[in-house]
Amino acid sequence: MREHLIAYWRRKKGIPPYSNPKYSKSTVLELWERYGNDDQAGDELGITGNAFRYWRKKYKIIDKPLRLKYEQIQLPLPGMEDKSSSRRKLSFVQKIILKKRGEIAGGRDSVQYLKPDRYFIAGEDSIFNDSINLNKLKIKNPQKVTVLDSGYIDKSATSGFLGALNDYAHFVLPTKGGLIYQTLTEGRILPGDLAVSTDNGILGIGGIGAVGIKIDCNKLIETFNSDQIPISNLDAFRINLLDTPRRFIEPLDIILFLSGRNIESGFRNCIVEFSGSALETMDIDKRFSLCYLSSFLNCFTAGIACNKEIEKIIRKIALIKFDKIGSDPGALHGETIHQSVLEIEPQAGVYEKGEFILSTVNENVDEKISTIIVGLYSGGMLNDINDIAESMGNKRIANSVKFYIRPATAEILLNMVHSGVFARLIEAGCSILPPAPHLLDFSLSSVSSSSGNILISDPLYIDDFPKDFEGKVFIANHRVAAISAVHGTITDPRP
Repeated sequence: MREHLIAYWRRKKGIPPYSNPKYSKSTVLELWERYGNDDQAGDELGITGNAFRYWRKKYKIIDKPLRLKYEQIQLPLPGMEDKSSSRRKLSFVQKIILKKRGEIAGGRDSVQYLKPDRYFIAGEDSIFNDSINLNKLKIKNPQKVTVLDSGYIDKSATSGFLGALNDYAHFVLPTKGGLIYQTLTEGRILPGDLAVSTDNGILGIGGIGAVGIKIDCNKLIETFNSDQIPISNLDAFRINLLDTPRRFIEPLDIILFLSGRNIESGFRNCIVEFSGSALETMDIDKRFSLCYLSSFLNCFTAGIACNKEIEKIIRKIALIKFDKIGSDPGALHGETIHQSVLEIEPQAGVYEKGEFILSTVNENVDEKISTIIVGLYSGGMLNDINDIAESMGNKRIANSVKFYIRPATAEILLNMVHSGVFARLIEAGCSILPPAPHLLDFSLSSVSSSSGNILISDPLYIDDFPKDFEGKVFIANHRVAAISAVHGTITDPRP
């Protein structure tokens, strides 16, 4: 029987595209790491030790676990001798925090003060502009500050401030679009850096082995004078992503799947570090997207240790020399989660009447869609947009659908034009939005409370929709968005 006929009958009968084994690799690995004993791990699953050993060997889990119990890491405080510091194995984020640590307030569980390497100011913030106008903004180290001018700064009122920054030989970037990502691609953010910003994209720099911290504008202004940011002691979560992702699985699917494992509360205000073989297939853009989208897990920051390939890319564009900071082999974390990406299928979050429900694309097939918006840091990278064009092929979008695509930066938009992808998408009926600091534009007539169901590619924007929004808001990756635009309904991109 032909492949497309098998796919037709499988969908008609409600048979999942991929069948999962009885005991997943991640489950077996977690139990082995916890117990290190086949009999005890088997008891947890209700099977014999020999049966558990069969599953362990099936997944080639042979080595004994480094530790049988997780050990919570507490960073030593200044002024306190840590006799075990030379023996402690640390992750790259823990090393960066130790390196940037300044003063301390109170006891062991109190606030630490970190010295950032970079400050990125998104100039559209009214509080920031008001502070400049009232001469309340005092900056101890202007050479660390980059103002990301998205066109909203009042140049006449801020000429003295901007001139002061330029006097220190730093830069003010007139830009549109993905402010943090553009700065990274210009070599102004380096592995090992600690950067602070009001921009949501700051967590994305974790993809190159840096640490990004998002704070509100009021707190940012407070830190300028002292050149230190206060943080509480943080636990470290390691998410070990195993195996190679199947086609059509994107960083968004991984984050949505993790949020549905009932461990989201465990990530709250924690450091999340990604590791594992699944990262080897991710380029710098996907790593950026994965760390950026980790904000949906309510973590404090997220990161991926810089490998040789990423280091080589950054060294070509870096404005100054740098030394990357890597994780020690066997670095300890407060907790480790093992997750095989082979268990993940395309996800589809559904936001309706103020409530968010996680499900899969397969569970929402044939739901009608009237408006689709993808772009910025989740669907707006150059390879993402090329994926969209590939998924659509030579087909046009359905007459009932309006499909908007927002490139992350102006440079990506120019690449689209030069490669011919821009023309292909326009001919297919897509609308290319100009690069902007935010994905959504509620001034669009098709984005209104009465516009029907909407699909977006970024879960961080669901709170922008009012609770009385009449339709459903679906969150799915850009490949799902592309094929759904062609059919006019939620469609699984897999054959």
